[in-house]
Amino acid sequence: MADRKTVRVVICDDSPAIRHVLRVAIDGLPSVEVVGEAEDGVDVVGVVAGTAPDSVVIDYDMPRRNGIDAIKELRGNGFGGRIFVFTGQSGDGVLLGAFAEAGADAVFLKGSLGALLDALAS
Repeated sequence: MADRKTVRVVICDDSPAIRHVLRVAIDGLPSVEVVGEAEDGVDVVGVVAGTAPDSVVIDYDMPRRNGIDAIKELRGNGFGGRIFVFTGQSGDGVLLGAFAEAGADAVFLKGSLGALLDALAS
């Protein structure tokens, strides 16, 4: 049986505490590693370009550029990996539709860390 490929992840959230929690949780997963961090939707574009991750975990509400606009730019730049939104915003239909239209693969509320980790590991 071949070894499973390591999933490379970039974390983007304006809260250093959330980035830390995500890094610790993700680093605890087998075959998943954090390869970069960004603090907003502007920085994440450069971090993704420089690290070539398989997945991005991104917040919605951030300074300089929100998650939806950052996802649009990542997709416009050709990023074909999975993008998971990890947000404290409500999961109303309008916002969920905007995430999907931008190119997000899934949306997780910040209270659902376990579900996000399961998605990263799959």
